[in-house]
Amino acid sequence: FDIQVVVRKGLMYSALTGVLVLIFYGSLGAGSFLLTRLLPGGDSSIWLFAGTALVLGLVFQPLREVFQHMVDARFFPEQRAFRQQLMDLASQLPAHGKVPRMGRHLVAQLQEIFELRSAAVLALDPATGILSPLAAVVHADEPIPAGDPLIISRQDPGIELLGKIQRPLPVERLTAKETRLAGLLERYGAALVVPFFGAKTLSGLLLVGRKRSGQQFRAEQVDMLGFLARHVGMVFENARLYESATYDSLTGMLRREAVFERLAQEIRRAFRYGRPLAVGMADMDFFKLVNDNHGHPTGDITLKRVAQALTGALRGTDFVGRYGGEEFLLILPETDLRSATEVAERIRGVIEAMACRSPDDQSFQVTISIGLATLSLEGGDGPDALERLVQQADEALLAAKSRGRNRIETYPVTSTD
Repeated sequence: FDIQVVVRKGLMYSALTGVLVLIFYGSLGAGSFLLTRLLPGGDSSIWLFAGTALVLGLVFQPLREVFQHMVDARFFPEQRAFRQQLMDLASQLPAHGKVPRMGRHLVAQLQEIFELRSAAVLALDPATGILSPLAAVVHADEPIPAGDPLIISRQDPGIELLGKIQRPLPVERLTAKETRLAGLLERYGAALVVPFFGAKTLSGLLLVGRKRSGQQFRAEQVDMLGFLARHVGMVFENARLYESATYDSLTGMLRREAVFERLAQEIRRAFRYGRPLAVGMADMDFFKLVNDNHGHPTGDITLKRVAQALTGALRGTDFVGRYGGEEFLLILPETDLRSATEVAERIRGVIEAMACRSPDDQSFQVTISIGLATLSLEGGDGPDALERLVQQADEALLAAKSRGRNRIETYPVTSTD
């Protein structure tokens, strides 16, 4: 709370308001006098007097705002520039499209505007209680390890407090009680926690680190962060609603219908230009045991982590979608069977090396099996080309499952005899 700035503003705004009030009543008195002299007596002068008062009353507030902006620009340029930066940031967010890109832009800009040591954005799924890091930076764009998504209860004291107060809170208020948030906030070096909401429910957290200069946040800056969070919540909610028609909400991958549409496009392109195309069917091994032994929330987090690892292991020209349950469909354009096998083996190795832990700190491992098939250009670009290609990849996946899992098989499946 900057008492000096508040007092200066208070005195200036009070003086400004006083001057405007004097001008208002002076204009009202002078106008009434002139109208009385021009139109003496009668009801008309009363109505003109009332009309003049009404016009002056309507002009008073806009005039006061104009003068207030002039005072801010002249005597408080830094605060004005700061507010303008945050308003520009809020207006630019939708231009970045997907929620992860908006998150990365948001933390990068906040770090620059406030000269922060760190900043992070975390999305909270109200249905599952999974708190997932979207983006985080520390110091000069040095990334903070994203870490695993965190299962957090809606009854967590920290979450309940944020949902109730609905404004930025210092981290000390949230770590005073035993809460799962405490370790996360410490890890990201947060000084302020700013909640944002979508559809009236808490949908994420903006973690604002300490300033490099060591200065405290002023009250005006905290208020502006609250304003920014309200806008972020609306923008993120609109983006999620748009993406929900195309992308799976849990994994962030293309939905089954969307990935099939993409595959149909790639098949047409492969036939048109005579280029190779490979498809993979990937399925997690014994995933039911993860849900049975560690609970469905842990299963959801594991599925999300596998989806992230799988997407990260693909090339920039490849596509992946959630086929159903724990099964994924891979689309590998411009790829023959040999290159597709190399990509699939890289994916298999990444998933096998993943370290997984349950909320009760039990470690477990997951693996994946993949079946591959390539498009035959001799079959013709008929309506059954897509179905045939997916079926061939599925047959190769079944062979991988029957031959021990955690392996790659290709179509046509060779006999083991």
